[in-house]
Amino acid sequence: MKKIVALILTLVVVFAVSAVAFADEPAATKGNGVKAGQAADRLQEARSVAQQFKPQLDRIKENRQTIKSQEQEIRKLTQEIRNKIREMAKNGNSPDDETIAKLEDMLSQLNSHKQELAGTLGKIRTEQLKMIQNRREKNWDAVEENLNNIIEIQNTRIESQKQIIEDLNAALELL
Repeated sequence: MKKIVALILTLVVVFAVSAVAFADEPAATKGNGVKAGQAADRLQEARSVAQQFKPQLDRIKENRQTIKSQEQEIRKLTQEIRNKIREMAKNGNSPDDETIAKLEDMLSQLNSHKQELAGTLGKIRTEQLKMIQNRREKNWDAVEENLNNIIEIQNTRIESQKQIIEDLNAALELL
């Protein structure tokens, strides 16, 4: 009797384990329903795309830092000019007619460069939004074009800011 019970229990265990062992294995999925293989493929594609656009992204980052440092320089120079003018007014000193004419000419140039700078406002954000849409659509050629457009806009800003800095330095020397 013990042998029969042992045999039956052994068969039950064997059939229970074999049913699990031969069951159709479900594909491994993540919480979002994406199969693990698909997730790995997407990750590899994202890394490949990031590597492809790394030079442009690095350039954009460098340009952003340059623009910020130039903005700080412009604020500093503007404040120095204001202080110089206040000091001159306080001391009763006024520049001669020739200096005033030069300063007016520089002011005209500054306004021109300021208009160039203002013309680029919003363009980078527009390109960023286009790039996000193109990235969603996996239109990599358009993404590259968007990145190059951003770099071009940044370069325009950098050049305008350089001109403004030069004009402010020249105005400061006149004062």
